Amino acid sequence: MGLLATPALLKKGYQKEITSGIICSSGTLGILIPPSIMMVIYSGLTGLKETSVGNLFAGAVIPGILLAGLYFAYILIRCNLRPELGPPITKQETAKWSLRQKWTMILKSLVPPLSLILIVMGTILAGVATPTEAAGLGAAGAAILGFLNKKLNWSVIREASFSTLKTTSMVMMLFIGGKLFSTVFLSMVGVM
Repeated sequence: MGLLATPALLKKGYQKEITSGIICSSGTLGILIPPSIMMVIYSGLTGLKETSVGNLFAGAVIPGILLAGLYFAYILIRCNLRPELGPPITKQETAKWSLRQKWTMILKSLVPPLSLILIVMGTILAGVATPTEAAGLGAAGAAILGFLNKKLNWSVIREASFSTLKTTSMVMMLFIGGKLFSTVFLSMVGVM
């Protein structure tokens, strides 16, 4: 997110301090709001029924939404008190579109990704699909959305595959390190 959001915020006139705060605080949401890789790792390391991925996701939804809402409120209040921190959209930018065009743009940009998120999370929380099956459903849905928006090509597929390989490698190294650490720690406790 930092690579995408930082240039966009700075281009819109946000100061570096508030931009850094937004990026750092939103990073905490990544480990809380499902589908969180950290919850998948934690569930795999514990292996307990109580800490299944579905239960962890269900338990993190409300705190994640609450935290995101608090961040939003803080930034909104802070930028209203000191507009130079994060300037609002100019009247020239908003005058370009009618109210109907604005709502159409909002719906076109929000409905597809929110639908995909709701389908993936809904199947996990309803017990219809395992997290792995829901991930496959999400990947298929993302490919369909990319195709419908004419953004799906071989370079995008190659980049997505490479990014997935890097993330999976990182997660597996964390998983292996966690297992080794817990094995050594538990064997040391048994000795004492």
